[in-house]
This record gives sequence, structure tokens and C-alpha cells, in this order.
Amino acid sequence: MTMDTHKSTSSRGFRILPLLSLTLALAIPAAADCVNQSFSLDIPDTATLKLPDGGHVIAAVGTRFGKLEARVAVKTKVVSEPQFYLGGKLLRAVQESQLSPAARRCLQNRAELSPAGWLATVARSISDFIVPTVHARGRTCIFKVVHTEGSAAEGNLTYVVHNSCNGRYYVI
Repeated sequence: MTMDTHKSTSSRGFRILPLLSLTLALAIPAAADCVNQSFSLDIPDTATLKLPDGGHVIAAVGTRFGKLEARVAVKTKVVSEPQFYLGGKLLRAVQESQLSPAARRCLQNRAELSPAGWLATVARSISDFIVPTVHARGRTCIFKVVHTEGSAAEGNLTYVVHNSCNGRYYVI
């Protein structure tokens, strides 16, 4: 009889284990993920834009993270520098040192130090030196989502995005 009691207690524990595992998995926020998805955004030369006063989307592309947009404000025919939005939320420019440790690890793990990647970086730097302002001419910018952190379900999902045109990192 004691052996049957032991068996039923043991099997009851095995039935509870999957439920306990599921509960813990749902309670723990989503882990940080390294991402390597790029999106091209063709940004027109803002000096050539003839737009009425107000806010305007000058470039947009759909992504799995939401629509990536470049928006400008026009006041008395003066066009502002573009601001970038992802999923309707403003991307805020930050220094690499301001990124979370998990995001910086993702950047370190990227394999962009190949000779081709290095040459492209040098060429882009020379181009930016010759024409220092990114938006002085029309240009295709590559936006690379490099890191996500948090949970969309809890409303605290953070993206880290790199802009190839100005070398800046952005977060939402």
C-alpha cells in the first residue's frame, strides 16, 4: 500500500510539472533577441521637395516590425531634417554606449568585419566626409533591426535600429 501511495504521488508530480513549466514560461518576460533584418528606405533630397506647410511622410516601407517611415515637417517652405518612425513610434537617436548590454553583445556578435563589409564601411565613411549631411541629397538608407528586447504583449517591446546613412543607432 505504501508503494501505491508513492506511485500516485510521483505520477501526480509529473502531471503538475508541465503546468508549472508553462506557468513559469508565461511569467518570465521575453528574452532579448539578436536580430539581423535590413530594410531599404529611399529618402529624397529634402532640398528639392516642394511641400505645403505641415507634416509629411517622404519615404516608407513595410516591415514585420511595422511601417518604417521618414517624416518631415514643413514651415514657411523650409523642410526639416527627416525623423524616423517604426510602427508609428518615433525612433530616438542614441549613442552606442547608451544601448543595453544585451544590445551591445548583439552588435559585437555581428559578422560584419569581413573584407567586403570593411570596404563598404570605408567607402560609406569617405562618402559621408565628402557630403557630410546625410539628407543633402537623395539616398537609399539601410535600416537594420539588430536587437529586440521586452514583450509586445506587455507593451514594453524595445527595438534597436541602425541607420547606414548616418551611422546612428535608434531605439523605440
